[in-house]
Amino acid sequence: MKLLSISIPTYNRNDIVINQLEQLYQIIIADNLIDFVEIVITDNSSSDATFESLINFKNTHRQIDIKIFKNQSNIGIDGNIHKAVLNSSSEYVHILSDDDFVDRQFYSILINFLKANSVSFLFLDPKRFTNHGKGITASVSTLSKNKFHHVSVDELFLIIGHWLTFVSSYVVSRDFWCAREYKIKRYHGTDILLCHAMAEIIKNDRNKIYICTFNSIVANPMYTGSFRLFNAFAKSWQDFLIQSIDLFELKNTGKVVFKKTVKYFLPACVRIAKVDRLFKLSDVIFLIKHCYSYHEFWIWVFPEIIIPTKISQIYIKLKGFLYEIIQNVKNS
Repeated sequence: MKLLSISIPTYNRNDIVINQLEQLYQIIIADNLIDFVEIVITDNSSSDATFESLINFKNTHRQIDIKIFKNQSNIGIDGNIHKAVLNSSSEYVHILSDDDFVDRQFYSILINFLKANSVSFLFLDPKRFTNHGKGITASVSTLSKNKFHHVSVDELFLIIGHWLTFVSSYVVSRDFWCAREYKIKRYHGTDILLCHAMAEIIKNDRNKIYICTFNSIVANPMYTGSFRLFNAFAKSWQDFLIQSIDLFELKNTGKVVFKKTVKYFLPACVRIAKVDRLFKLSDVIFLIKHCYSYHEFWIWVFPEIIIPTKISQIYIKLKGFLYEIIQNVKNS
């Protein structure tokens, strides 16, 4: 059995997934990780040439262990993520999106850590492009860099918040996932299956939770999606926190996490929906209904809804300038 499966769910992403495999292949060969790592790709019944390209890649890159699966029908993105774990065969699974970048040194660091430690859940703090409109990059957490931080459940939620749903930031015990497979399957179609999966894994062993702050993943998820994201991180995310209250030791953890989500994530989702012309009056009513009690909604989200797009762009830039000023003050 290998130590780590790099498990990639994909669908109609022929060029993208092959480019990802080329990068991973070079890393595994160069860092001499052949004995520790397998790559598993689960194709969600692509209608393009993705599956054929994957087979060809495997046949021409035989130095490393590559497994390829294709679903008989499209089972949705979260169903495919679930399959990506089940199709893996290693002790640990890193669920990797086909279009996120992996830092060149990361897997060597990760393998050394997994050799020396027993882990139930590891969050990889991604470097991401923020939504301040000025190309600012930042990590999710404010924890000290280049460490594996052992954290409690409350610390995990409070530090990471809605980023717990970010696909490429999960390294999990495969046995823990599979042991709760029957429960995780119930949440297909919820948009936040990964949160439910993570909660089930933590219930197995909440004493082996870590956050990695070494350079690992670079992503730009703020600008992908539409009102579906907006919906997921309003009612679905709030429902998840309420249902999972037994996870928390601190009474107000769930409430604090959701308030942060309203302040930092929902404005970006609203902006996406406006640009994509997917924002309807019913959506506004939906959001007000579920977030009206949070003053962060009226300060950070509602202005995004009512301000015309061009003026909104000025508003975004202004927030970007304010963000930079605040960061400079903090760092000085």
